[in-house]
Amino acid sequence: MILLELYFAFLKISFFAIGGAYSLFPILEKVLVEENNWISSEEFLELVAASEIMPGAISIKFATYIGLKKAGIIGVLISNLGNLSIPASLMGLYYFLETETKFILKYKQIIDMMKFSVLGIFSAILIQYIQKQYKIPWQILPFVASFLLVYFFKINPFWLILGTGFASLGVFYYAKG
Repeated sequence: MILLELYFAFLKISFFAIGGAYSLFPILEKVLVEENNWISSEEFLELVAASEIMPGAISIKFATYIGLKKAGIIGVLISNLGNLSIPASLMGLYYFLETETKFILKYKQIIDMMKFSVLGIFSAILIQYIQKQYKIPWQILPFVASFLLVYFFKINPFWLILGTGFASLGVFYYAKG
């Protein structure tokens, strides 16, 4: 039963994940935390952070983690099969329509507008995460610093995340000592 649940949960996630990697976070949270209670909100946020510093697609990392947690290696395979079924099918259809009919070019403006909708959704989720996690004043510092460094100086997000991790280790080590 759990294998079917994993397959259909990640099929649902992949079906509604329009607009790129960051549109996945609200969907992942809804399905994995709220609907199925497979992980806690805290564990979800830890997975978001971990997925940002590891290479590869976010959906594959989540499907692998949840699949392994719930059903071992077979769970990993089934979760990722559900995760990949919709995008693989749709890309095949897109390829056919694009090469055989030029159909997709007519709807590019609609797709472009949908991206802005996804950006709005992601922005709302981002604000909600900040509100949930903000407990002491200095916690906002990494958010503000990272935003400014990426926006104005185009610093690679990987280095910011890594730097924040090392800085946090230093702060906690110093606080204990």
